Amino acid sequence: MINATLKLSCTEFPYKSSLCLVPIIKYWQQKAQDKNPLVAALAREAEKLVETAPELLEAITDVSVIERYKDTIELLMSAVFPQVTHATNLSAAITPFGNYSFYHTPTFAASMLNKDSHIQYPPSLDTQKMMGSKVFYACSLILKQFYGIEVSLDKTSSFQVTDAVTGLDKYYKMTVDARFVEVKAIGTPRKLSPEEIQHLLNNFQDMDLWMKHLGPEQFEFSGFMIFSLTDISDQQILSSLKYNLLEKESIISDEKFTQIQRKVRNLLNRPELKLGIGAFQKRRNTMVNFGQKICHSFIFRDIQGMSCSMGMHEFYRNFMEQAKPLIIEDLATAPVAQDVKDQFIGQDIRNMVFIPLFYDEVMIGVLELGSPYARDLHSLSLLKLEETLPMFALAVKRSFEEQEARIEAVVKEKFTAIHPSVEWRFTEAAMNLLEKQDKGETVEIEPIVFNEVYPLYGASDIRNSSIERNKAIQQDLTMQLSLAKRLLEEALKYQSLPILEKLNLATAKHIERIKNGLLSDAEITVHDFLKREIEPVIEHLSEAQPILQADIESYWHALDPELGVVYQKRKDFEDSLTQINETLSAYIEEEEVKAQQMFPHYFEKYKTDGIEYNMYIGASLVEEMSFHPIYLKNLRLWQLITMCEIAKRTKALKSQLKIPLETTQLILSHNLPLSIRFRMDERHFDVDGAYNIRYEIIKKRIDKAVIKGTNERLTQPGKIVIIYSQANEAFEYNDYIEYLQDKNLLTGKIERVELEDLQGVQGLKAIRVEVNLAETEPKKKSSTKQIMEMVQAYAAG
Repeated sequence: MINATLKLSCTEFPYKSSLCLVPIIKYWQQKAQDKNPLVAALAREAEKLVETAPELLEAITDVSVIERYKDTIELLMSAVFPQVTHATNLSAAITPFGNYSFYHTPTFAASMLNKDSHIQYPPSLDTQKMMGSKVFYACSLILKQFYGIEVSLDKTSSFQVTDAVTGLDKYYKMTVDARFVEVKAIGTPRKLSPEEIQHLLNNFQDMDLWMKHLGPEQFEFSGFMIFSLTDISDQQILSSLKYNLLEKESIISDEKFTQIQRKVRNLLNRPELKLGIGAFQKRRNTMVNFGQKICHSFIFRDIQGMSCSMGMHEFYRNFMEQAKPLIIEDLATAPVAQDVKDQFIGQDIRNMVFIPLFYDEVMIGVLELGSPYARDLHSLSLLKLEETLPMFALAVKRSFEEQEARIEAVVKEKFTAIHPSVEWRFTEAAMNLLEKQDKGETVEIEPIVFNEVYPLYGASDIRNSSIERNKAIQQDLTMQLSLAKRLLEEALKYQSLPILEKLNLATAKHIERIKNGLLSDAEITVHDFLKREIEPVIEHLSEAQPILQADIESYWHALDPELGVVYQKRKDFEDSLTQINETLSAYIEEEEVKAQQMFPHYFEKYKTDGIEYNMYIGASLVEEMSFHPIYLKNLRLWQLITMCEIAKRTKALKSQLKIPLETTQLILSHNLPLSIRFRMDERHFDVDGAYNIRYEIIKKRIDKAVIKGTNERLTQPGKIVIIYSQANEAFEYNDYIEYLQDKNLLTGKIERVELEDLQGVQGLKAIRVEVNLAETEPKKKSSTKQIMEMVQAYAAG
């Protein structure tokens, strides 16, 4: 059959056709003189039988003739249907372009014939399209025999048959052979010009046009056709299965997954087979199940759940370690834990096959086959599925990527940027949200809380940054006002105007007020004065007094081109502040990445007038890792060592700064664990619980702390301050300090002081240690490597 859509008005085959055995009889007559003596003897025997059956030499209209000369027809048809093929071939001899089969193999009869020996086509077959193909085929035979035109066309088609008992699908290729069909002319056929034949060939889809030129009143057919079916189920199912696996959400959608399971059942001829697919997440080192997504596993679906038994965990672990196909012939006798047997047998599974799926040589999932019958599935089952395994692996990978993209979208929408150390928890929350949404539930994202974590806080502040900033503002404002005053005084020499005298006096008063101290609104007041009153006058003087042009240009040239004000000292301050911040920030970020190697922890850094950061470490922050207090001690020692390095770097940087700024280093010790919660509205972590709030209050107020009984600021350049409230905290840091003194990072100068009470906070104490700043040149060995070695040496000691 051809695959193109043919235009045909008639619904019945238009040509007259009759069943006739004359073509096959002629075939045997030609074989009577065959060189093969056995063939020749068989042909002579056929001739004898035909002589006693003259009705077989005419068109057969009565089917009883077929039964009456059954033996003769059996011999005649042996040329087309060898006896040895009867048990396997699906073939039949049918009336030309008809559906009646007068001779067929038993397998064909069982699959395709009704009780009247007529072919029963499946409902899925397009009968009108098939009729168009029959007419086209008939016309091609006419063209060949009467007009000498060979028309090449596909004489095959395929269709699907569903077994009513098993529900399995079978696919067959249908082939029609017309070698025993004769075309006869009724009268004299119409002559066709070359142009008319070419017109037909150019419009081969228009069968109504062909009927006008090669009408049924001119031709008829006799003989019989050979109708053959070839089982192409495996090829068709494999091709269709591969196509399904390439579709989007092929193993995510329940509907599409059911289609895939049905095709695997057809391929393996197992109507009760269960198919499962599990996705392996390397980061978690486990199979994952995103609700209805990706994981349709009937074996590993509960491996992450609390109800998963130890036996199931052991079973899972063994399979993952081996990472090769596993066949369990019969669960009843298999050497697995009883709870594993109970779980699978409870799912009506006795026989199982697990096949690991690999992508780029990395295991990304498992394909699971289950049968209710022992020894039903075996290594040949794997062989049949072998060429589809890369497609299953690709489907898992693509589905995983699609799901990860959905999760990432939720994380970005709900949480914005997340520190890598805790990303797993946000991913888990996003997965849970999507799972519930996929089930139709209306839910909010779950709270993100980490309990029993230990905080570490550090700050490296610019000493007297507010004073230095105000000083820079004073200098810039004074300079701009002075330039304006000088210009006004010069203008008064050439033109005595009362308004100039008034502005000159007002400018002098502004200069005096600024020298006496910068009030909160002074900067805005001066800028407004200069813009509204001074600079319009300067523009007028530029036109009225050309002799003042040099002084006017000096004023405008002193202003920042973008800001329109004198911004020299403030720029020097901001540049110096930025240089310190960027240097310290880059250093801390570099060292913190290495600190993650000790033990994963949460870290967040802020740039202000200096750098401050929060760190949290504890068991709840990590996934599938064991926490030990030694990691907390390591991190505290790391923090102290980095503070030493920060002090030394700012000291070395001081000579390069336009404004010689200095930094102070502060550490807040807190021995008790607390809880932190991600604030959805502010999108950052904060301490959780009324008691823990005290820690946040202390952090916000200690930067201005003074030593009790004095006015001396606690933090000082070149020193590190460790604030604590419990004696055991001081004891721990004393140990670290002694170690760093031995390493020559700290001097022997140590101060232990009490702090003046802060608002809402009393009883704080501090240790103040002096950093050894003698060595300011960069060392050959990287500071990161040094720090790691020191921490490791301390832990070992």
